[in-house]
Amino acid sequence: MGNPDYPHQKPSKDDPPWIEIVIYSIVGWFSQEFPTSSIAVAFGGYFKAATDPNDKKIEGLLVDSYGRAEIVGEMTETTLTFSKQYFGDMMSEPIVYRFEKNEDGKWHGSYSVPGFEDDMPEDTRAVCQTTSAIDDAFGIMSGKPRYSYF
Repeated sequence: MGNPDYPHQKPSKDDPPWIEIVIYSIVGWFSQEFPTSSIAVAFGGYFKAATDPNDKKIEGLLVDSYGRAEIVGEMTETTLTFSKQYFGDMMSEPIVYRFEKNEDGKWHGSYSVPGFEDDMPEDTRAVCQTTSAIDDAFGIMSGKPRYSYF
């Protein structure tokens, strides 16, 4: 791994070793049902993921019409799962998304709120696309301003 071309602090001998990290962009929509109609709500954001195929963790941020949210989950070549936790008072329970990659290259799936499955609408579809955006991104902050999972 080379010297990053963004502002960073060199790791000390006590820090964990830097690992190969990529920042992905993510954009998509999720269905939202109301008593008389259904709509699709757009979302977008980014997340970090390790390039090591044995390290499947992701973390990042999303924004949609309801606000900003942190995402934490896992991504493989064929599955993407994450929990979305809104900042502030929007919703205290995390929303869990589960996607599978389709032949069209997009992720297709659904979402749920653990413990509230009986209260969920029937149509909880979600579709998104991810794009590798920045390589060699270990030292770039993502997610909440706190110690990263990476």
